[in-house]
Amino acid sequence: MRGRRLLAAAAIALASLGGPAAAVTQVGPFALDRTDGGRFDPLELDGAPYVVVFGFMRCPDICPTTLNDLTLALRLLGRPGEGLRAFFIDIDPERDGAAALKPFLASFDPRIVGLTGSPAEVAVAVQAFGAAARKAALPDGGYTMEHSAGLFVIDGNGLVVDRIAPNDPPEAIAARLRRAIEGG
Repeated sequence: MRGRRLLAAAAIALASLGGPAAAVTQVGPFALDRTDGGRFDPLELDGAPYVVVFGFMRCPDICPTTLNDLTLALRLLGRPGEGLRAFFIDIDPERDGAAALKPFLASFDPRIVGLTGSPAEVAVAVQAFGAAARKAALPDGGYTMEHSAGLFVIDGNGLVVDRIAPNDPPEAIAARLRRAIEGG
């Protein structure tokens, strides 16, 4: 239990890396493999808002909880949210491949598409959002991942216009996503 609390504290602490929600960052170039087939380049979303979650499949609580909260928020958006695209960028490609990621994401909203690639490609994607991700050794000789947690909301111009904390309730997430959809 102590390990989980330390992991949660580390994820929340790293959530602030990349600046406060009011800071606006241009998403840099990157390309990753999509779990629904093909390659993903953010330029394909030019003009459309989208949301990104960074995480990994072996995350004990923050990542699956954030994905579940995003799933609930997308449902709360109703019809206005039908076109909103959502992506889960897996930051542990050494253990999580696209083949495993697709069934993992099947538990969440079908609009959430998994993105992965080589460790170098994932590192470029993490940097493109001004996020952080790194391996952290565990006492048993294994490792976990520490990373920026929460949701990155990107507007139609490719700007990170909001960072939603991983502990925000689905209703608050939906309200903030609605603002992004409406362009405000």
